[in-house]
Amino acid sequence: MAENNSRIQELVPNVKKDRSSHRRSIVEPWRRTEISKRVRNLQELVPNMEKQTNTSDMLDLAVDYIKELQMQIKVMKEEEAICTCLPSKQNHSPVDEAQQPAQSKPTLDEASAVPCTPS
Repeated sequence: MAENNSRIQELVPNVKKDRSSHRRSIVEPWRRTEISKRVRNLQELVPNMEKQTNTSDMLDLAVDYIKELQMQIKVMKEEEAICTCLPSKQNHSPVDEAQQPAQSKPTLDEASAVPCTPS
């Protein structure tokens, strides 16, 4: 009788393992398919990402591309902040500007500002 109990106890964990691994084996193809869809979406968004590249390299390329875009945004914001060709950020109308007397000499801020080249 003791032998039967020990044998049953040995089998019970294996049955539970088999059930959980069976569930994982059912879900795994779906999970891989979903990951593949997301990788294809990423390939469409990131330039120069070949389809032969492995997933790890693709993620590295995507991270590098996002960092590059963030840097471009930062540079553009900095350029916009010092740009003299954009209207002032103060809330006034063109009519207000026309009523102000013209200055003959540029102020120090205007002279030191970087001129913008419209693109």
